[in-house]
Amino acid sequence: MSIYLKECLINIKPFILELQGFSKLKDSYGNYLFLNIVSGSDIIKSIHNILYKGTLKQFKPENDYVPHMTVGKLSSIKLLDEAFEYVNGCNEKISTLVKKYQLK
Repeated sequence: MSIYLKECLINIKPFILELQGFSKLKDSYGNYLFLNIVSGSDIIKSIHNILYKGTLKQFKPENDYVPHMTVGKLSSIKLLDEAFEYVNGCNEKISTLVKKYQLK
C-alpha cells in the first residue's frame, strides 16, 4: 500500500492547511466532532480523488467528500451535542505547512 500511496501522491507539493471552527455529523457510522478546514481543502479533495481513482476505486464513498479533521467519535448524540456546545465558541485559526505524509 505504501508504494501505491507514493505513486499517487508524487506530484503533491507542500501546502498550507488552515483549520477553524467546529462542526458535527450524526450518521449510521457514528457521532463525529470535526475541526473544519478553511484553507487547503481543494488540495485535500484532490488527494482524495487521486487515491480513489486506482486500486481503491471500489472503496470510494458514494457521497461527496468534505475535507475535515476528526476530533472525536462520541458514543451518543447527547455527548456529541455537549462536546459541540463546549468547543463551539472556540474560533482560533490553526495553520500548518503540510510537507509529507507518513504511514504507521
